[in-house]
Amino acid sequence: MNPFERALAETPDYVPNYLTRVTPGAFTLADGAWRTTALSREGAPVDYALRIDDAGTVTEVRVNGDVVSDLPSLAERPETVLEWFDAIAYLDARGRVEETVDPRWTGDDIATAMERAGQNVVAFSEHPVRLSAFDNPAPCEAYVNAILAPTPLRATVRPVRSWPIDDADFEHGDFTLRIATCEEDGFYPMPYSTDYYPAGWYEILEDQGWRSFMEASFSDFGENAAADDVEAAVAYRLSQLPGYVEIGMPSENAEWWALTFPRLDVLFLVSPAETVLNFTIDGDNSHVRVEILFGRTYARRQRLQDRYQRRWGHLANDAVPHTDAEIAAAVDAALNAIGGNRAD
Repeated sequence: MNPFERALAETPDYVPNYLTRVTPGAFTLADGAWRTTALSREGAPVDYALRIDDAGTVTEVRVNGDVVSDLPSLAERPETVLEWFDAIAYLDARGRVEETVDPRWTGDDIATAMERAGQNVVAFSEHPVRLSAFDNPAPCEAYVNAILAPTPLRATVRPVRSWPIDDADFEHGDFTLRIATCEEDGFYPMPYSTDYYPAGWYEILEDQGWRSFMEASFSDFGENAAADDVEAAVAYRLSQLPGYVEIGMPSENAEWWALTFPRLDVLFLVSPAETVLNFTIDGDNSHVRVEILFGRTYARRQRLQDRYQRRWGHLANDAVPHTDAEIAAAVDAALNAIGGNRAD
C-alpha cells in the first residue's frame, strides 16, 4: 500500500492546505524510492525522493538529487511519513499563493511591470530560515546568500567560540545596540555573550518586548553599493567587535553563531538551536529586512496560522468566487466552533 495513503488513513482528521496539488497518488515508486515533483516555497519545481522501510520509517530523503535531513524553511523538522508528506504539500501550497493574486500584478513582461509601477505595486517575498536545519555555519551562509542573491546585500555566518561576559567593558562595548542611519547608536542594557543559555536569552528579549531585527534600503544595485538607510535593533557593530571575541572557521560548529552583514557593519549573535531568521524582500529587491526570532515562539505561531489557513484560507482566495450559501455555512461553522449562534 502507498505509505502516504496509509498515513492519511490513520489520521482521519488531517486537513491539507487547500492550495496544494500534492496527494498520496502523486507519488510513484521507482528504484526503491517514492518520488514526486512539487513546488518549492518560491514556486520552483522540486523533485523529491523518499525511501521508506517496511516499518514505515523514512530512511532517506532526496531533494533534487541531494540527500537532506531537514528543510530549513519549515518551522519544525519533519520526521514521520505523514510529516514529510505534509511538508511537501505545505511548501507546494505556498508556492502556489501567486495563483490567488490578481493577474494584473503578476508576470515578468514589460507591460505588466509598467502597470505595477504605475499602481505602486512592488514585488514582495518572505523567507524563513530555521538554523537548526544546518550542521554548521557554512551551508547556512550559502542558503542565506541564495535568498539575498536578487538584492545588493550579502551575509556571513561564523561560529563564535567565545564571547565571555566577564571580559566585557560595558562603558565602551558589549551592550547590544540600536542602530539607525544619521543617528547616534543607542544601547540595550543586555550584552551579547556566549555565556548565555540560548533559550534564556530569547525569553528575556520577549519578556522585555525587545525585537531583534535589521532592515536596509538600496537605490544602487552596484557591486559595492552602500545602503541608503539602515536600521537595526539588539545588534552590534562588526567594526567594534572586541578583541577577546573568538570567531571560528565556517565548517566548525558552536552554541552561538555570528550572523554578519559586512556592508552594513552589523552583527547578530544567533543560536543555531533556537533561532529562526525571517527575511522579507520588498520594493522589487531594494528593501531587505531580517528578524531574529525565538524558534519555539515562531513554531507555535506558525502552527496557529497554518491551522487557520487550512480551515478558512480558501475563503480569502479572490480568484475563486464563493456563493452566499458557502459563506453562510462557513459563518455557522465558525460560530459552532466557539459555541456561538447566528443572530436571527
